[in-house]
Amino acid sequence: MEKEYRNNVSVKPVLMYREDILELCALIEIQSNEEKNIEIEYKNNEESIKITDIESLNLISDIPPTDYMSLKILVWKERNIVSGLSVSFNHNNISYQLHSKNETWFLGTNSKLRKFFKAKRPWYSPIQRFSLFLSPIAVITSFQHSIDLIKSDKRGALEILCQSGSISKTQGLNDGISDRHRGNITTDS
Repeated sequence: MEKEYRNNVSVKPVLMYREDILELCALIEIQSNEEKNIEIEYKNNEESIKITDIESLNLISDIPPTDYMSLKILVWKERNIVSGLSVSFNHNNISYQLHSKNETWFLGTNSKLRKFFKAKRPWYSPIQRFSLFLSPIAVITSFQHSIDLIKSDKRGALEILCQSGSISKTQGLNDGISDRHRGNITTDS
């Protein structure tokens, strides 16, 4: 009886470009008597693209951002599938399934995939897990700080405008204040 090795893995979100897809496809190595078939499905709101070989990926000039993409790589020997990788890229989740009848290939490829996905995480990925807790605190704090800045800025700006005489309605008030300090104002009592 033949043994088959399988692993289903959920991965944190990654940031990937065309070169990264090509690198991921290259991670799946084959033996001399095996054949590798690649299928990539790309979907966004406007279009759906299905690619059945790696050369076609290079021919597409502009691929817009997406929230969903799938990648399947199957390794065939004669008429049997001996190994495979299926990856689903969703907006906030990536999962892959790796399977093989060869234990050495399976363990080596699984290790390469883990390192690959870890290296493709964006710099802000550690913060994402705390974002639900930090977001309200950050919003409240920044709102309070903004209000304080606006209050202090309005007071400072009004004082500056009054002192410089830039506000025309306060010109008489400024003259009156200046006259009082010079002793020119008398009161009739």
